[in-house]
Amino acid sequence: MADPRNLEGPPTRSGASNPMLETEATRYFYDLTPERIFDAFEQAGLYIQPTLRWMNSLENRVIGVEDDEGERWVGKFYRPGRWTMEALEEEHGFMQELFDADVPVRPPLTLDTGSTVGEIEGILFTVFPHQLGRMPDEITLDHANELGGLVARIHQVGEKKILHHRPTIGPATWGEESLDQLEAEGVVPLRQWEPYHDLVLDLIDRLEDIFDDFKTLRVHGDLHRGNILWSSQGPSFVDFDDLTMGPAVQDLWMLLPGRDEDDWVLKEAFLRSYEKVRPFDREELELVEPLRALKFVRHAAWVARRRNDPAFLKVFPEVETESYWNRELRDLQAQLQLL
Repeated sequence: MADPRNLEGPPTRSGASNPMLETEATRYFYDLTPERIFDAFEQAGLYIQPTLRWMNSLENRVIGVEDDEGERWVGKFYRPGRWTMEALEEEHGFMQELFDADVPVRPPLTLDTGSTVGEIEGILFTVFPHQLGRMPDEITLDHANELGGLVARIHQVGEKKILHHRPTIGPATWGEESLDQLEAEGVVPLRQWEPYHDLVLDLIDRLEDIFDDFKTLRVHGDLHRGNILWSSQGPSFVDFDDLTMGPAVQDLWMLLPGRDEDDWVLKEAFLRSYEKVRPFDREELELVEPLRALKFVRHAAWVARRRNDPAFLKVFPEVETESYWNRELRDLQAQLQLL
């Protein structure tokens, strides 16, 4: 299944700035004014206090507010060209399904338009109830024992339907499309481009058929510990922005990415808890290192596409340098040796 996200400009190896990044909606996204934020919340029937809290997010703009009665909300303003309205409504529909199945998530509000997705100056946005809790410093054995069953319940809901407006994880989407995006951006210095390009093609060739043997379902897609908030009431799952079709193991390895003995103890505890709720095909564990390798390429393409965003410039100031891509090349070479 092709990734429905729109590329933000025509192919080029010039290294020049992508002209599509300078659309009017993107300029508004880079300069999201309080007036536009207030107007967006009004579409949800909320009149908010003047204090805005900008929350940590590179991909989107996420803002915490309080309404005139002191209740807290979170506005999520989506990067133009990232997702279609239909793709976002699929995400929010899945969250509502999870909520109805008593999985600890908080789906977004329905706006005056009747959709969970609004639009302000060409920017799509959503309003969520504020979620209490904090990210765990690390995933402990107790965490793994509790999370296994909860993730199994996410997957029980996830296997009931398919996504029509979102990608399926595999070498075609995370490999070939990412490589095409890197070529279009022209960001990889010419000295590194040929070996990096050949390495990714080698990866795609090795993985071409391996994913065909495993079932796909709706998975969170980016279930690292930062997307689990823990409070006195237990864990809650947030940020389904990377909702995708993929193997169940995607949510396991993102949560527990380590390879040493202690990490395998955590994985085993997680799986024992998971299997009390839903069967887990343990042969999927063979996909962990291939998924990690593909994520290296996907992440590289993501950074390249976003490099002109002022927020990215602060975090990835060296993205167009040879030293940056030498590191990417070495990391990918080392990962391929593990396949």
